[in-house]
Amino acid sequence: MTEQPTTHSSDPDAVPQPEPQGQSGDDAELRIDRAERDRLTAQLQRAQADFQNLKRRTASDIDVAVKRTLSPLLEQVFLALDNLELALASPDARPDSGFGQGIRLTRDKLLRGLESVGVQRIAATTLLDPKLQEAVATEARADVEPGTVLGVLREGYTYQGQVVRAAQVRVATGATKTDGSR
Repeated sequence: MTEQPTTHSSDPDAVPQPEPQGQSGDDAELRIDRAERDRLTAQLQRAQADFQNLKRRTASDIDVAVKRTLSPLLEQVFLALDNLELALASPDARPDSGFGQGIRLTRDKLLRGLESVGVQRIAATTLLDPKLQEAVATEARADVEPGTVLGVLREGYTYQGQVVRAAQVRVATGATKTDGSR
């Protein structure tokens, strides 16, 4: 009984090629060709999957880098918007005054510019949404359900669907008993 030599390759993807034994040359050659085809197909599929993973990972890394870079700039722009809102709330900024109109136009232009690059204001909701809002003040109210948003104290914003700054809101709590009984 003699051992049949097998071909060893340094390629980890290589399929061992058995020596043909008692088969016609064409059958053995066809099997070898099919095995090589299968090995190359598997290798190509792995390379394609690796490439897709690399593309996804690179796109994700770029998104994270852009958001990290934009975050400090956006915070400064949000502070400027907050100041414009405060100026609009002042008595000098009447809707019919040039001063008030100028502030309003500046604020609106800034908001449109932010929207054009994917920054959106967080819409006011009826009930507190902890993913989008931060409750910074509460008020005992019997006429509304606890957790109802009573007012927005500071606007919140998202960038490409992710919260960049949560809205700060005033929220209703359940009414407390004032008669001393429990």
